[in-house]
Amino acid sequence: MTMFRTPRALAGLAVLGLLTLTGCGTQTAGHTATTASKPAPPGEGRSIRATQLAHVTDVHEATGMTLLEGPVLIGDGSLYVVDVTAPPGEPKLISVDVATGKHEGVYTDKTGAYTSAQIRDHLNWRCR
Repeated sequence: MTMFRTPRALAGLAVLGLLTLTGCGTQTAGHTATTASKPAPPGEGRSIRATQLAHVTDVHEATGMTLLEGPVLIGDGSLYVVDVTAPPGEPKLISVDVATGKHEGVYTDKTGAYTSAQIRDHLNWRCR
């Protein structure tokens, strides 16, 4: 005998599986969390003001746009971004000095379009 499951039944099984894996619904009715165990809401009692660090690139004439992604801040305080729409020969990986806002191209090529910045700190990847 062939048994067919409806999408609703499969969705229900998926929800039950997720609840089981995450431990939801396992708290007993009489248990209440104490005030000391509740973390404070993020940012409560403080303000963080964003400021522009640097103007790194303008709209590229060849592509009609610019799009910076990353950013990656590594342990020594170095900041890197990738310019997704940089045309051939323009910097695709850019370092930014967070103290001064000065920036320089670190890497370019003729064909790549880099959509993310990831760093493995144990490699000497910086090319000039």
